[in-house]
Amino acid sequence: MKRYLFRISISLLTLALIGVSAFTALAVTRPFHLVEHGTLTVDKDGNLVTDGTGTATHLGRFDLHRTATLTPTREGDLEVDGQATLTAANGDRLESTIKGTLNPQTGKAVLTYEWKGGTGRFQNATGATVWLVQVNPPDPPNNTVQTYDVVADGIIIY
Repeated sequence: MKRYLFRISISLLTLALIGVSAFTALAVTRPFHLVEHGTLTVDKDGNLVTDGTGTATHLGRFDLHRTATLTPTREGDLEVDGQATLTAANGDRLESTIKGTLNPQTGKAVLTYEWKGGTGRFQNATGATVWLVQVNPPDPPNNTVQTYDVVADGIIIY
């Protein structure tokens, strides 16, 4: 009887390992492309807060919320360090960290987003995407809310 239970236990363990391997094997590297438009503000502590909408592969139409700290560099640029949440139309969320630089004179930023999971089909998502950002001049010039446009390309694994 013990030998029979031992064989059943080994069989179940083997099936469990195969099942876990199958889920890992389902993770596929896919190209990622995004276009976004939104608004940004800098809060009283100097933190960047943005909200945007757009379309992206694997997300379709999405809403995005990001926060970041801006730290001046010796070269006159601003170092960007933050996080973002992209929410697909079906409610699945994709989380990321953000690192990069913003040139306040030109309004151009180059940011790297690292996918850190999320919900739904993005629960274990990984990968990286480069975002090219253009911050538009305020209209009128004393307005504290500005708009921006983004095009991003990279990969996502899920």
